[in-house]
Amino acid sequence: MRAEAQRARFKLPAWPTTTIGSFPQTTEIRGLRLDFKKGNLDANHYRTGIAEHIKQAIIEQERLGLDVLVHGEAERNDMVEYFGEHLDGFVFTQNGWVQSYGSRCVKRR
Repeated sequence: MRAEAQRARFKLPAWPTTTIGSFPQTTEIRGLRLDFKKGNLDANHYRTGIAEHIKQAIIEQERLGLDVLVHGEAERNDMVEYFGEHLDGFVFTQNGWVQSYGSRCVKRR
């Protein structure tokens, strides 16, 4: 029933093309985030800069002819820290290791 409703609404091909969701975190995106965290960039300019990267991700996917577009997750610093920063009870250090899942850890540079 759900699949039928989706086919009727979205009219996608049998095998729609998309991406996994995350686009590369460019030097410019990381710079925006760093400047915002250091207080060198206000929230409005940060959001505007991130919105421009999201716009470019959409334009690129349209150019490639993908069927299901994603926003690229430019606002996310990584798959763990971003969510932890929005929850109470988590503390992040400046240079600490972040456990992603299982025994996989990453260290921010």
